[in-house]
Amino acid sequence: MTTGESGAPIPATVLEGSGLTLRPWSPADLPWLVDAVADPDIARWTNMANPFTAGAAVAWVELQRSLQQAGTGIGFAIARTESDELLGSIGLFGIDGESGEVGYWLAWEARGQGVAAVALDLVAGWGVAGLGLARVWAQVAVGNEASRRVAERAGFELTGTVVAGCHDGDQATDAVVLTRWAPAR
Repeated sequence: MTTGESGAPIPATVLEGSGLTLRPWSPADLPWLVDAVADPDIARWTNMANPFTAGAAVAWVELQRSLQQAGTGIGFAIARTESDELLGSIGLFGIDGESGEVGYWLAWEARGQGVAAVALDLVAGWGVAGLGLARVWAQVAVGNEASRRVAERAGFELTGTVVAGCHDGDQATDAVVLTRWAPAR
């Protein structure tokens, strides 16, 4: 199934592996989401609203749903399979039938445990196999070495740079582009 060009909605999807479940966001997740996004590192390295209010959380979850309905993106809550403990967020966006950009963040208590690399591997593999994408790519701000290492552990390779492609707090900064290609057929 190739999604994006026709604008077909992306079906509701749950991905599981290595003790993680990637699932749609639910209204019950909103208080956790507001608390997690208050982390200064998330504000620094992502485009999440700052401050991230309860209203911003509702709007953000609705945006995930609307992108999925339009067939151009899908967002997942990252949770532990056993307990449904929330750990972070990952999504595939800008899906155009050939490629999609992945974005991810973890709550501070989930960092350094390999969670992001597993989630990224699950999403990238599904994007290629499930959506028929030729490539999944990430744009990572220069200086965000942890995020770059996550992508590399998930099989992404450095493919370019973008001048002022990301931000570091309130300032534009250069970014590296890391790509995971579909296997040759």
